[in-house]
Amino acid sequence: MREAIRQGTLSDPLPGEHQLARQLGISRSSLRTAMAQLGAEGLITRVNGRRARLNLSRRPVPANVPPTVCVVCPVSREILIHNPHPIVMEMHANCATKGIAWEEAFDARFDGPHPGRYLREIVAGRRNVCWILLACPAPIQRWFAQAGVPAFVLGSCLPGVELPSIDVDYRAVGWHAAGTIIKHGHLHVGLLQPRRPLAGDLAAHEGFLSYVASGLSRISITTILVDANRSAFRARLERLAKTARRPTALFSIRLAYILSGMFHLLQSGLRIPADISMVLGDSHSLIETALPEITRYRDVNLSHADRAVRIAQALLAGHHVPLKPSLFIPTFIAGSTLGAPPEAGRESS
Repeated sequence: MREAIRQGTLSDPLPGEHQLARQLGISRSSLRTAMAQLGAEGLITRVNGRRARLNLSRRPVPANVPPTVCVVCPVSREILIHNPHPIVMEMHANCATKGIAWEEAFDARFDGPHPGRYLREIVAGRRNVCWILLACPAPIQRWFAQAGVPAFVLGSCLPGVELPSIDVDYRAVGWHAAGTIIKHGHLHVGLLQPRRPLAGDLAAHEGFLSYVASGLSRISITTILVDANRSAFRARLERLAKTARRPTALFSIRLAYILSGMFHLLQSGLRIPADISMVLGDSHSLIETALPEITRYRDVNLSHADRAVRIAQALLAGHHVPLKPSLFIPTFIAGSTLGAPPEAGRESS
């Protein structure tokens, strides 16, 4: 059993006692003795009432297995092919220079309340791999936190998840964005928020609301939910544009939301920024070149990617990486899309 675990030929979790004893051709009492010994060696984890789990992190790595990083994302690769993640691109190049193999597991099947079945398939038998979680919701983060394999979150960990993480300090971005928008005189603000938010979305939202709650200014905030239904998102924006106290500024940390919002608002007849201003909490080199007028926050992708690769190297080497998140504070870049609110907005307030 010990050799089978080391070679990765046993499934995780292990089969029940009856099935495993028949599979090995031994009695259940002999099996229990072996399981107790393997538990003492740290190769398996046993919890009453549950099947025994393999402790994958305790398996020795053969010398001929190259170090590898694998990016896990609950979105199919076809969806991302026209929207490459700038930090992932930099990490890929960085790993190539350091002789670290690169793999990707982009699969929409991971995006569910119980992704363990599919995750076990990609992790089982894999050695010397550091798993990098990109845009992964709580069920995936929790699964890797319990799996005992080298892994960290390229983003923010959700509450209760014990994994190293590296991300932009979106709470600080939300706080600063609120202050900047208020400074320009806006009293009605719309926050674009995904219907299924990730930790970074929640942190930016909380930072924005914290600034407003500090009593420095009184403004009204409208949360505009965004989902995969683009026509529904457009309808929400159009309805909002017709209200008497419509937002005179929109804020989101997501690049795609601001670009989509701009497109829909322009189609509805609103002018940017004469009628409504835009502030973006994320950026991309192509957007910075094509649309430099967008008010945005820009992170240093090279530094972010370099630190992420160093975390992966440390985990692959078996070193301890603190759970305290590693955060970047991006640079604010003022653009013409952050203007003073229109006079109509001042009158309605």
